[in-house]
Amino acid sequence: MGFHPQMWREATGDFIAVVGPPAVGKTTLLKRYIDQTPTAVWVPDIKLLQRDGRGDTYLTRYLHGDRSFALPCQMETLLLRAHQALKAADGSILDQHIYTSLAYSKALRHRADLTAEEFETFYRYYCLVSSALPTPKAVVHLTARTEVLMRRLRARRRKIERDFTSAYVSLVAACFEEVAEDLREKVTVVRLDSSDMNRAEVLERFTELFRRSEP
Repeated sequence: MGFHPQMWREATGDFIAVVGPPAVGKTTLLKRYIDQTPTAVWVPDIKLLQRDGRGDTYLTRYLHGDRSFALPCQMETLLLRAHQALKAADGSILDQHIYTSLAYSKALRHRADLTAEEFETFYRYYCLVSSALPTPKAVVHLTARTEVLMRRLRARRRKIERDFTSAYVSLVAACFEEVAEDLREKVTVVRLDSSDMNRAEVLERFTELFRRSEP
């Protein structure tokens, strides 16, 4: 009675999640925000996707071309992000959330990298995990037009992203839009389009939104 395994311990949900497609500027934004707000706690997503610091995950195997790892990588990131949300200290800002895993899974289903049965399996686990997690006090949906995302992707020149096409990036962005719209029924979702903003303007707008969401 009242026992909670360490992974599923009770949590308050007093955090904000920032989600969005690749190269939308989440990490850059949050680094700049932390620089000006030292008391804030930033939870970077990249740490979740490394196994013992080696970076050898189902996700990297999938991105290197082995489509058989599509479902395992989504299950892995789902549970890791869930665990991170449960461990988040009050006032934290999470770079990505399980909502991110759902958006990418939807994209993989559209690409047929996940079969209908595999997506159903993932979604059932997603619903189960979601029911055990506290709801964030707000979700910031950071987005940008596809051509802007592609320009940023090319500029950062990550090997793991070199095969990303405009069609794929557009699909992922559309899936984030779909997930964000569904989330509006249970949590405050703020959409921030950075397409025509410089970094200072995005930071200013985010800071305004963050402070507005505080109790």
